[in-house]
Amino acid sequence: MNIGKLSTANSVFVNIVTITLLLLGLLSVYRLPREQFVEVPFYWVIISVRYSGAPADEIEKTVTIKLEQELKNLPQLKRIQSSTTEGFALLRLEFRDGISSEEFGRLYQEAITRAGKVTLPTGADKPQIKDFSSADFLPVIQLVLYTSKEGASKEGAGGVASAGTVTGSSDGNVVRAYRNRGSAGGDRSSGEAGSAFGEEGALYRSARRLRDTLESLPGVRSVSLFGSRDRKIFLEAEPERMETLGISITDLVRDVETSSSTVPAGTLPTENREYFIRTGSDIEESSALSRIILRSGSTVGSVVRIADVAQIRDGYEDKGEVTWYNGSRAILLNVAKVSGGDSFQVVRGVKRAVESFKAESSGTLQVVYLNDSTLRIKESIDVLSSNALVGLILLVGILFLFIGFRNGLIIGFGIPVTFAVTFLLLDMLGETLNTNTLFGLVLVLGMLVDHGIVIVENAFRLQGEGLSKGEAAVRGVDEVALPVISATATTLAAFLPLMLLPGTIGKFLRVVPLVVSIALTVSTLEAIFFLPSHYADWPGGAKVRPPLDFTKIRSLFERIFSILYKHRRLTILLSFLFLVFVFSLIPRLRQDLFSGEEYPYFFIDVQMPAGTNRDKTLQVVKEFEEKLKPLTGTGEVVGILSNIGSLTNTLVTGTRNNVAQIVVHLKREKEGGKRSVTSLLNEARTLTEGIPGPEQVSYRKVQGGPPVDPPIVLRFRGDRFEELRSIVETLRERMGTYPSLINIEDSLERGTPEFRIRVNEFQATRFGLTPSSIGAFIRGTLEGFTAGRVFIDNEERDILVRYRSSTANLSDLSNLKIPTPSGSFVPFSAVCTLLEEEPISSIKRVDGKREVSIQAELLNKKEQRKILQELQAYVKAEILPFYPEVEFIAGGEFAEFANLLIQILQIFLLGIFLIYLILSTQFRSYTQPFLILITIPFSLMGVVLYLYLFQVPLSTTVIYAGVALAGIAVNDAIVLIDLLNRLRKEGVDVDRAIPAAVGSRLRPIILTSITTMAGLIPTALGLGGASPVWGPMSGTIVFGLLFSTLSSLVVVPCLYGSFTRKDAREA
Repeated sequence: MNIGKLSTANSVFVNIVTITLLLLGLLSVYRLPREQFVEVPFYWVIISVRYSGAPADEIEKTVTIKLEQELKNLPQLKRIQSSTTEGFALLRLEFRDGISSEEFGRLYQEAITRAGKVTLPTGADKPQIKDFSSADFLPVIQLVLYTSKEGASKEGAGGVASAGTVTGSSDGNVVRAYRNRGSAGGDRSSGEAGSAFGEEGALYRSARRLRDTLESLPGVRSVSLFGSRDRKIFLEAEPERMETLGISITDLVRDVETSSSTVPAGTLPTENREYFIRTGSDIEESSALSRIILRSGSTVGSVVRIADVAQIRDGYEDKGEVTWYNGSRAILLNVAKVSGGDSFQVVRGVKRAVESFKAESSGTLQVVYLNDSTLRIKESIDVLSSNALVGLILLVGILFLFIGFRNGLIIGFGIPVTFAVTFLLLDMLGETLNTNTLFGLVLVLGMLVDHGIVIVENAFRLQGEGLSKGEAAVRGVDEVALPVISATATTLAAFLPLMLLPGTIGKFLRVVPLVVSIALTVSTLEAIFFLPSHYADWPGGAKVRPPLDFTKIRSLFERIFSILYKHRRLTILLSFLFLVFVFSLIPRLRQDLFSGEEYPYFFIDVQMPAGTNRDKTLQVVKEFEEKLKPLTGTGEVVGILSNIGSLTNTLVTGTRNNVAQIVVHLKREKEGGKRSVTSLLNEARTLTEGIPGPEQVSYRKVQGGPPVDPPIVLRFRGDRFEELRSIVETLRERMGTYPSLINIEDSLERGTPEFRIRVNEFQATRFGLTPSSIGAFIRGTLEGFTAGRVFIDNEERDILVRYRSSTANLSDLSNLKIPTPSGSFVPFSAVCTLLEEEPISSIKRVDGKREVSIQAELLNKKEQRKILQELQAYVKAEILPFYPEVEFIAGGEFAEFANLLIQILQIFLLGIFLIYLILSTQFRSYTQPFLILITIPFSLMGVVLYLYLFQVPLSTTVIYAGVALAGIAVNDAIVLIDLLNRLRKEGVDVDRAIPAAVGSRLRPIILTSITTMAGLIPTALGLGGASPVWGPMSGTIVFGLLFSTLSSLVVVPCLYGSFTRKDAREA
C-alpha cells in the first residue's frame, strides 16, 4: 500500500493521533523551563588560591607553577591559563570541545585530586575548585542588601574599619584596645572601629542568613556574596611577653592549630549500642581560645595560656571587596540557578523569600533587585512571539490568496501539530524554552508549510483535471513524496552540521539547528502521512477557486522567461557578472563578532596608582558618585553600585585596594527610559573626566550573548618579563597615536610598592637568626599565619595568629626588635637592609609561558581591520626583530572572526558535500546536483546586498544564518529539476519541457518562498519588537531566499537548457 492510500484509508487513526499530539505538546509547553539563553557548558575548571601578603612573583613560583605542573597532563586538556596577583592565584583549565558531561565530571574530580596533592607554602589557603558555566556570569537575579541612610551615616567617610591592618587610622584603635585589655572581643570595643565593625557585622550576618535561605530554594544552584570580607579570629601576640616566656610564633601557631582541631577516633561498641569517639576541643566562641594552654608546670602560676600572651579579637580580613549602593554600605548577592532550571520559578521563589526576610528584619535593612533576568526573558519572548504571530497571520493570508481558504487551512493546520511535537521532543531531550529555541521556531515557521504547499498544490491541480478529492490526495502525495523528502534532507544537511561548530558561540547557538531539524522532520512526516487524510476528508473542495487569479501572473512570467531563455547565454553571463560585482562589496561590509542586546547598565573601572589604600580609593569613588548625581536626578539612573577592591574584566583579577568598579544601573526602556546606554555612558564620561587621582579610568557597556574579546587584542608570550614589559610599553605609545582607539588597557599593572629584605647572613648567624626565622617574624608581625579553622554560629572562620605591633610606617619597621633564641632583641637594621624594588603586580601565564596583553576598543569599528593590520605590521617590523624568543598572537574580535570563518567554512563545506550526496543519489547524476547547488552563491549574493544596503554588520549570527540558508536555497530547484526530468522521460523536447516545467512549478516555488519569507519578515523588520540578534539573521535568510528563488526560476533553467543541448549535440 502506498503512502497516500495508507493515510486516506486510516483517517480515524490519523485524527486521534493528531489530537493526542496537540494535547501532549500543549502540556510540554507548560513543563518546559524558561530562561533567556541556553546554558553553555564551558567545561572549565577554576582553581583559586589565596596567599595573603605574598607578592605576585612569589606566588607564581610557590603556587601557580606547582599547580600547573601537576595538572598539565590531564586528559582532554586544551589549555591552562593562570593569573597571579598580589595575594591571589587563579587557574583556568579548559578542556576540549566535544567531551561528554560524564567525562567532564570525571576530569573535574581528577583535577580536585591532583590539586590536593600539591604542597603549598605555609600561609597559603587550600585551593578552592569549581566548575564554570554561563550561569556563573549570568546570574538569574542580583540582590543588593544595604543599610538605610540613617544606619550608613554612622560609618563615616572610611566606611568600614579594617581589622588588624598595619596602616591607616584604624590600627590605633586596635593597639589601644589591646593595651586596655578590657575585653577579649574586638567587636565590643568602643569608638569608631567598634561602631563600624557592628555595622558591617550586622549587614554581613543578615546577608549570610538571606543567602542560606535562598540556597535552600528549589532550582537555586548557588548564592555568591560580594562586598563581604571574610570573618576571622585574630590572635595578636605581644612579642616582648612571648620572648620573656620563651614562646615563638611557630609554637603559638602549632598549639592553636592542634588544640582547635577535632580528630575522629572511631567507634566504641557496648552491649546495647554503639558510640562515636572523637578527641579535641570544641570551640564554640572566640573567647574559648584564650584558655588554650601553651605551657604547663608543676608549680602554681607556671601554666601559660594564650590569654597571657595574646589578645583575641573577632574581625574581618584586612583586604577584600567593599560594596556601596547609592551611598550606603551594601552586600551584593548573585543568585545562580541549576542547569535546566526555570528562571521564572526561581525568581518568584527568591522574591517570596526576600519579602519574608524583610518582614523579620529591622527597618534599616533594604533589599533592591538588580538584573532580573525574567524581565529580559519576557521581553525577548514577547518580541519573538509577537513577530511569530504577525508572521503566522501573513502566512495564513498568503495561503488564502494563492490556494483558497480550505486548502490554506489544511496546510496551516500542520503548524500547530508540528510545534506540539517539537515541544514534546524538546521536553523529552531536557531542553529549555529560551530565545534560542524560539528563534529556531520562528526561523522554521515559513518552511513548515513548504511541503504541504507542494503536496496540496499538486493535489489541487490533479483535482482540477477531474480526479476526486481522495484520488487527488493519493496521487498528489505519491508524485512529489521523493522530492519533498529530498528537500528536507538537503535542509537538514545544511543545519545539522552547525551543531558541530566549536567554541563558545557554537555552543551558544547549538539549539537553533536542533530545533529547526526536529521541526522540519516532523512537518515532513505530517505533510506526507497526515495531510492526505485531511485533504480527502475535510468538507468542501468540490470547486476550489482561490481569491488570487494566478493565471495572469503565470502568463506574464512565461512571456518574460521566454525572452530570457531565448538569450540564455547572455542571461547566464549577466547573472554571473552581477554575482561577481556583488561579492566584490564584501571587503566594504561592517564587521561585528556578535551583535548582542544591550543590558541596562554600564561600568566605570577606576584604577588608582599602585599602593593607594582603600580609604583613598573610596574617597575618589565618592567623587564619581557625586558627579553622576545629575543623571540620578533625572530618573534615568536608578542605582549606582560601587565595588572597592576588585574589577571584573579580562585583564585584571584578584583583590587590591587601589581598584574600584562603579556599575551604573539605568531605567529600562519599558519602564520609561528614553536614552540609549551609549548616550548615557558618554554623558557619564563627560561628567567624570576631570576627577583627579585615578591613574586610569575605563568606560564600557555590556552586551548579551557569549563573551567575546574587545575589538583589538595583542598578546605576547615569553619567559623574560622585562622583555614583555618593554614590548607592551612601546606598543601602548604607538596605539595612543590612533584617535579611534579608546580604553587602551594592558595586563601590566604596577604593584604595591615593595621593599625587599636583604638579610646579612653573617650578622644574623651571630645572633642565632636565619633568613627563615626573620621572615617568619616579619610575616607574623604584618600578615600573620593561619592556625586552623573553627565553626562559630554555624560559620567557618580562620584563626589568624600574628604579632601585635604598632608598625605603621617605614621608620617603625626599621626600628623593629627581632627576638633571638637567647632571649635578647636585635634591631631590624642590625641584620637586615631594605631595598626598594618595582614589583610585578599581575602575571598571566598560558600553557606554562608568561603572557602580557594589550587591548583597546574602537569608536568606529569600520577602521578595525586597517588599524589591526597596521599594528601587526609595526610589531613584526619594529619590535619582534629585537626579541626573537617572544611569541606574538594577534587577538580580538578580528582574529576571533577569522578563526570562526575557518570553522564555519569547514561546516559549510561539509553541508555542501552532504547536499551533493543526497542530490546525486536522488537524480542518479554527477552534473545535475551542480545545477541545483548554483542557487547557493546566488542566495549569498542576496545576503551581501542586504548587509551592504542596510549597513548591517557581518556578524557571527549572520554568517551562521548564511550557512543555514544553503539548505533552504536548493529546495525550489530540486522540485523544478525533478519535474524536468519526468517530462524528459515522457519524451518532451528540452526546449518545450523547460518552459512547461517553469510554468507548472511557478506557483509552488513562489508560494513556498513567500511563506518562508513571510514567517521571517516581521522579525527582520522588528514589527513585533526589534532584536539585534535575531533581526539580522532573519533579514539574511529573507534576502538570500529572494535571490535563490530568482536563480531557481531563471538561471537554473537556462543552465539546464544549455548543458542538455550540449550533451545532445555531443551524443
